[in-house]
Amino acid sequence: EALATVALDGKLSVHRLLLQGAALSTQVAGPWSFDASLKARVRLDGSELTVTSSEAHFGEVRAELSGQVVTAPGRRHVEGRLRVPLSGCQSVLEAMPNGLLPLVGGLRLSGSFGIDLQVRYDLKAPQDTRVVLSVQNECRVQDVPAALSPHRFERPFLREVKGPDGSPMSLESGPGTPSWVSIDDMSKHLETALLICEDAGFHSHGGFDFRALENAIKDDLKQGRFARGASTLSMQLAKNLYLGKEKTLGRKLQEAVLTMLLEQQLDKRRILELYLNVVELGPGLYGVGDAAQYYFATPARALTLGQSLYL
Repeated sequence: EALATVALDGKLSVHRLLLQGAALSTQVAGPWSFDASLKARVRLDGSELTVTSSEAHFGEVRAELSGQVVTAPGRRHVEGRLRVPLSGCQSVLEAMPNGLLPLVGGLRLSGSFGIDLQVRYDLKAPQDTRVVLSVQNECRVQDVPAALSPHRFERPFLREVKGPDGSPMSLESGPGTPSWVSIDDMSKHLETALLICEDAGFHSHGGFDFRALENAIKDDLKQGRFARGASTLSMQLAKNLYLGKEKTLGRKLQEAVLTMLLEQQLDKRRILELYLNVVELGPGLYGVGDAAQYYFATPARALTLGQSLYL
């Protein structure tokens, strides 16, 4: 017996929407206003949704979505395309609802940004999973609030971290502090180990590895959950320097903007030095200086390749 299907065709205008959710942000996001149009078919039992076309306008930014999701017993099929045509970077930032990106709201950007993501996955043929991601990112940071400037890390600074027992604590880092190690006083093996274990393309990308992101999306589709990330070394540094540990959409979006800021205002050598001094290498243990002493009773400059890989 054929399942009843409903066709949807219409337009929607939303004004002053407030959004709240643990996966979205730590605070209420909004008010948010946008216009949208939709052509779709949906089975009443919820097993299948087909979006023929949809379009949403967020200020000066437009997003287009089409595709199909099937979740019938023994079958899972996802196929779709998300496209954001080339838009001004500042317009993209301003299109986000207030409260979603509270930390980076004071940044001013120039340039243009666009994205085109196409995915296809079928439970019966996982080997044919297809993900194609095309990103045009020509954004440049023009104005930076003093509190966000990466150059403030050239002198001692405080950040909130977890102590050995997991409780929050303030930790002083930066040049001149007791545990800080200049990159010139680190073993050359540390960089080799870091690139092998964390980010082989560090010196060739601008903060984002889109091929790794494609592969992560493929794995997530196959497992039906967020099973794998695609964070570069620069993205991890942005998180460690500026953001908390919460797993929200808002944090990930801010992480992307702050990664761009770090990559544009610091050279790769400085990013490496910062990362190796703030990365957590054990409960309450931050930076290669303290970690080298704790695990091997040796200074960071004397670490072997094996020790560096262990860290």
